[in-house]
Amino acid sequence: MHSHFRKICSECDKVIEQCRCMAANKTITYVICEDCKAKKLLINKGEKLFVEFQLGMNGSFYTSFFRAAMVVDTINSHKLYEGFPEEIEAVRKFKNEDGYWEELQERYNISLKA
Repeated sequence: MHSHFRKICSECDKVIEQCRCMAANKTITYVICEDCKAKKLLINKGEKLFVEFQLGMNGSFYTSFFRAAMVVDTINSHKLYEGFPEEIEAVRKFKNEDGYWEELQERYNISLKA
């Protein structure tokens, strides 16, 4: 590693490691700190319920809720978000973000082992 360096978390900007000198020309490297890695692996209640809906494991309320959330218009989606923000956010990401479903399944499986 360069003799004058600083490692900074790209997620939270925390300084992870740096040389002890006061040099102004430190080489900055961006990585993800352990705290941010752990937070990325967490799964919230809404995401957990959404995965269980997709796997056919929910009861009648959340099965009906997620079926409606998947087809609801924008105005009603905003209304549902007021009462169920995590659940609606999971649906929104599922519908709009490439790779979200695969990443969510991985986090769900990790949460089962924890």
